[in-house]
Amino acid sequence: GFMKGLLARWRFIVQLVALIGFVLAPFQAFAATVTTFSDTLSDSRPSTVSNHTISWDVTDAGGIAESESFDVTMPAGFSFGSVVVGDIDVEEGGVDATLAANCAGADQISYSRTGQVMTFTICAGDGGAMDTADVATIKIGTNADTGTNQITNSTAASYTISLGNGGTYTDTGEIQIAIIAGVTT
Repeated sequence: GFMKGLLARWRFIVQLVALIGFVLAPFQAFAATVTTFSDTLSDSRPSTVSNHTISWDVTDAGGIAESESFDVTMPAGFSFGSVVVGDIDVEEGGVDATLAANCAGADQISYSRTGQVMTFTICAGDGGAMDTADVATIKIGTNADTGTNQITNSTAASYTISLGNGGTYTDTGEIQIAIIAGVTT
């Protein structure tokens, strides 16, 4: 009787609380480590200007959607000097996206830099989104279509370049580059 009814009510309350907690729980995004990530330098000599071609396979299940951002962080000691947005290309699957300092016009991707961190944001409504399995490529230097300025390498050593995310785009990664005397491509 009474105990059986009380137990049934408790079971119902526990199930209801669990269901409400599941439905109302915030969704969590878990970072995915990219499987292919590289930086090809045109010149790996210390204190020398060099082009950089940074590429990775987009592994996030949602790709890089409009209004999402990603960061590429260059190591301390690498100098951007006079590098500006015109010295940078961003490609999706080998096709250039239009790049600007902001998303005010019809540009597909905006670029900004604070210190060693380059931030790229996919502009809303301009067709710059990248799909899962696309190859994202950033060219910095004279290898970019209108590039005239290059990054100056640091001193001889091994350095880490990192890929980070700026929201629901979750791909991350790190690569090592070596600055050594006498190697050019």
